[in-house]
Formats: sequence, C-alpha cells, structure tokens
Amino acid sequence: MNGQEACFREKRGRNRWTPDLSVIGMGRVGLVTALSFAAKGHRVLGVDLDYHMVARLREGEPSFFEPGLDELLTKSLDSGKLRVSEAYDEQLSPARIHFICVDTGSANGAAIDLTNLRSALQDLSPYVRPDAVVALRSTVPPGTTEAARRLLSKNGGGPFVACNPEFLREGSAVEDFLNPDRVVLGVTTEEAREALLASYQDFPGTRIVCHPRTAEMVKYAANALLAVNISFVNEIAGICEKVGADVRIVSQALRLDHRIGPDAYLEAGLGFGGPCLPKDIAALALVAKLVQQPTRLVVAARETNDAQRQGVIDRLLERLGDLEGKVIGIIGLAFKPNTDDVRGAPGLEIAEELIRMGAWVKVYDPLVEHETFRHGPYEVAKDVYEAADGADALVLANRWDGLGRVQVERIRRLMRRPLVVDGRNVFDPRAMREKGFEYIALGVGDELQPLPYSSLDKTSAEPGELILPRSSWDGLDLMSEDGLTA
Repeated sequence: MNGQEACFREKRGRNRWTPDLSVIGMGRVGLVTALSFAAKGHRVLGVDLDYHMVARLREGEPSFFEPGLDELLTKSLDSGKLRVSEAYDEQLSPARIHFICVDTGSANGAAIDLTNLRSALQDLSPYVRPDAVVALRSTVPPGTTEAARRLLSKNGGGPFVACNPEFLREGSAVEDFLNPDRVVLGVTTEEAREALLASYQDFPGTRIVCHPRTAEMVKYAANALLAVNISFVNEIAGICEKVGADVRIVSQALRLDHRIGPDAYLEAGLGFGGPCLPKDIAALALVAKLVQQPTRLVVAARETNDAQRQGVIDRLLERLGDLEGKVIGIIGLAFKPNTDDVRGAPGLEIAEELIRMGAWVKVYDPLVEHETFRHGPYEVAKDVYEAADGADALVLANRWDGLGRVQVERIRRLMRRPLVVDGRNVFDPRAMREKGFEYIALGVGDELQPLPYSSLDKTSAEPGELILPRSSWDGLDLMSEDGLTA
C-alpha cells in the first residue's frame, strides 16, 4: 500500500462517512444525477455555492419541480446516501468520480458560456485525487473535455477527465436517469472507462464508449435532431391547416413507420422551448461557423420554431384586430408539462409580446403556486376558469393530464369572446366548434374549406399556379366516403 492510499484510508477512519462520488452543481441535472446514484446505493456528496439552495436541500426541499424528486430527496437524506455542501473542501477528496453538472447556458447573447464550468474545475482541482475521474455532464462543445484535462493536469499528471453527457427530459428526468436509453462515455483512458462503467453497472441502457469529442457531439446532435423534427412537423402542420388536413393523424401515421418510431418528436404546435434545444442548436451553429461548415437545416429549424410563436399573434390579430386593451388568457406558462421551467417557454414569449402590444394578459399553470411564476408583468390566475373570466381569447400553450377534463361549457360562459387558439391540440376542434367556440387548432384544417389552388379539370396553368392532373385522381369516383374502395 502506497503512502497516498494510506492517507485516504486514514481520512476514512477519522470520518466514517466518505463519498464514493461527488456531483458539482445541484441544479436540475446535478440534483437528479446525485439522487439517482444515491438511489442505487452510492454515497454522494453534492456541492453547490448557492447557500440558500443547499439549506433547502438539507431540509428536503428541491428548488424546482420534477415528478418524483421530493420523495427521492427525502429517501436519500434519510438513508444517509446523500450529503450536500456549499463549499469545496477536503470532504471531496475521497471521491473516485466527480460529475460536473454546472450550467453552461448562454450569457450576453453568446451561444456557449463556459465560465461556470471553468470556475467549478478550478475550485475542485485542489481536492481531486490523482487517480480520480472528472466527468463532464454539462453540455459542452467539442474539445472542452481536453481543455478541462489540461486545466486539471499537474506536472503532466492529474485526474482522468471524461465526457458523460446527459439526456434528461424535464418532466421525466428521474425516470430518464434511472432507465436510460443509452449511456455515453467519452474517455481516453482505460481507468476512466472502467470507473464510469462500474458507476453505471446498476442502470439499464446501451453503453456507447467513444472519444470525448464524439461524446460531446452526440449531445448536440441529439438535441439538433429533436429540434429539426419539431420544426419539420410544424411546417407540415401549416400545410395541413391550409388544405384541410389533420396534422394529428399525419403525425400518428409517421410514428407508425418503424424507421421513425412511436416516440419521435412529431407533435405539431408552438414548437420547442426550454433551456436545452434553443441553446444547443445555437451553440452547434456557432461551432459549425467556427469550422466554416454551413448548418442550413439547423438554422432553418430555429427560424421555423420562432415563426410558430408569431403565428399565434397573427391569428389573434386576424380575429381581434388591435390588441390594445384586449384580455388574453395564456393556459400553461412552463415550456412543457410537469416542470416549472419557463426558460424559452412559448407561452411566456407569447405573453410578453401580447403585453408589449397593449393586451392585458392572465396566465395559469398547474404549478402556479411556485415562485417561478410570480415575477412577470401579468396577472396570475388561480385556475383555468379565472384565466378565462372576461377574456377575449385563450391561448393553450401547454398541456397536462388534467387539462382535457376542464368544463369547457363553463369556460365558454365566462369568456367575453369564445376565441381559443390551441397551440398543443388539446381538444377536438369540431367538438369545440359545436359548443360555440371560435376554435383555431394549429395544423388542423377544415376538410370542407375550398382548396387554394385551381380546379382539377384544368389542363394548363397560369404562372405560379398549381394543377393536379385528373389522371392522378383516377378511381376517385370508386371511393366511398370513408376512403375505402367501393
């Protein structure tokens, strides 16, 4: 036994509780990471410089909402598997693996801001044992893991540095960590590979072991593909609405294709938001620009996404005219169900734009009691009905399990004008119109509306005119109303 190992054992003898691993940064990714490892029996030390957050965590109160998080936090604290600290100090030294989960969001308009990451590595450096592994879970551009290794190296040695990107969806982050589709490990040494594989041995999912640059790109590519899918289906939704088709059925049919799959991001609506997709596609575009590689598809996905928000404003202007003094209810302020996160939320962006245009905006979200929602220039309603009371229009910007069970007749009576713009296809448009609503569903058109192009009987076209040849409709007269051959 060498002197260094003896030193570690001596420290363990003085303090019975020593961490197997640490998690640096106890925000959304870090806390879920820490609690999930604790749930599998690891002793976890969580570190965050936010004293108030740490104090709340010690009392069993997470600083954000995520299904299952409260119970997991209580269980981890009670079992002694989790401890939290607001300081970098000697208690970190015994840990074999340090997961870095600090925020790498944009600052001052920049797509990539590694300030927090650099600070965390510098603060951690004095307490990392030479045979430890430092794993970056923060989303970072290619080359960052290598830069982190140089920063942490001591006379050419130092800890092993790896990339272990996270793929957690807000609203199901705990489930995603405990039952991952894949675990990606970007490593350059056998020591880092073995240590990380051992830490994940009790978790399912395919293991992908690769170079750190590849692991860093996996994260960006995954989010870019999700963004492209969402923007693609929203472009299809725009066509569906104009020609009287139903994007919900189109999306269902696409998901049944085994090449696409049932969980594909193909739900038309207000587009993507949140802290990840907008930031990461902007970061990917910046990386591509630095290496002089065009990213037309990624840029187009972002532009299409932005247009979805403006499309709601345009529809309100078409129906209501000047929005000055109009009362608009926004149902769902978080960017997706089962979270209190309003970063990049479509509902929040629409609310802010309506307020700039002179409208009075009332918002409701099922997590409305959370502090997140009480700092905006809008009125916070206690329920859907209060948001609808006296409203000239409602915008459905988010959907959750209970929204489809609200009393729509009561909402109709409360509204000054029963105009609803459904940005998430919550209700059936035909049923809502039968109940007296002016109902606009994004991507769901009226099958009886006239098509905006010429008669099928024409044989020649004016410039810019679309003609569908009659030959392409052979057999149409043999079809029954339900579309089956007679």
